[in-house]
Amino acid sequence: MRKVAVLGANGFVGSRLFEVFHLEQIASVRAVVRTFGGLAGLARFDFDWRKADALDEEAMVQALEGCEAVVSCVNGEAATIAGSAPVVYRAAARAGVKRLIYLSSFVVHGQAPAPGTEESAPMSGKSPFWYNNAKVEAEHALSTLLRDGRVEVVILRPGIVWGPRSPRWTVTLSNQLLAGVAAVVHDGGGICNTIFVDNLVAAIQCAIESPTGAGEAFFVGDEETVTWLEFYGALAGLLGLSGEVIHRLETPTFPPVRVSAKNRFDFLLNQPAFQRAVRIFPRRLKHPIRAAIASFLAGGRPTREASPWEETAVPGPTIGHELCLLQECSWKIPHEKASRLLNYVPKVNAVEAWRRTAGWLQFAGYQTQ
Repeated sequence: MRKVAVLGANGFVGSRLFEVFHLEQIASVRAVVRTFGGLAGLARFDFDWRKADALDEEAMVQALEGCEAVVSCVNGEAATIAGSAPVVYRAAARAGVKRLIYLSSFVVHGQAPAPGTEESAPMSGKSPFWYNNAKVEAEHALSTLLRDGRVEVVILRPGIVWGPRSPRWTVTLSNQLLAGVAAVVHDGGGICNTIFVDNLVAAIQCAIESPTGAGEAFFVGDEETVTWLEFYGALAGLLGLSGEVIHRLETPTFPPVRVSAKNRFDFLLNQPAFQRAVRIFPRRLKHPIRAAIASFLAGGRPTREASPWEETAVPGPTIGHELCLLQECSWKIPHEKASRLLNYVPKVNAVEAWRRTAGWLQFAGYQTQ
């Protein structure tokens, strides 16, 4: 049985990937987390684990030794997303890992990819949203590094990852529906490019096992084409609510998004040139130096960048900028390339996916129908 390391095994996707691979004996899984607290949710299993920061190459080498493949589900702030990709690649090469599966996102082509967009379409690193730019930065870094041929890289670009335990598309959206503040743009007819979390796990398995696909990027999604109103309506139905609780809003006007000085400096810190220079410092000094710089830029106060998927609590129905653009999408991103080169087939249809989601909602204390 092949040994697979999962980075970010405590997150939404990473934890589900770990569960499926472990329980179905698809692979021998090693969970890699940044802190000991990240192991809490997996503690019910008897499993192999390592503690390593995805920005610490030396620690990551030790965490990946003995693994045939590594799946990067690393999330966090922009600097972590962009900076971890080259670090993980170099660590994987040094550890003798054969294949790296990197979870990117379809938003490297914007929240609403133009009709006809395929994986070969140019990516834009000038999005008003830091998350998009960080994913583009990470993909560019991997595309450069993989030319040395030391590690095979497969990039997956999922859309809206949903299902049990999804913090944004199950928990937050359920709470908004129950509070009567959920809303869609216009009539909600935009395409919701969904991928059920277990279908994403299936795509990851295909990316690990397929003899082809190295050096390529792939869209992956569900089989069904779903509008945003249909997606919201299905979840509302599970909660015993009618579609009337979903508000229809005209497209709002948004101020330009400004990137903080801290965010810009974080990108600088994670450029390859800086990473090479910082290797001369003893390992014990690297994190204090970063922390001191971050504290200085924050004026001595801890800061946290908001996720682009988070909706700020407000008294009435609203749609954030990112979500508004997502809902204006008119293109169902195709996964034909993934089917052809990775043998990817969505294993879970919409009926079964909603049944599993309903079961988890009930487990989590929601009243379901």
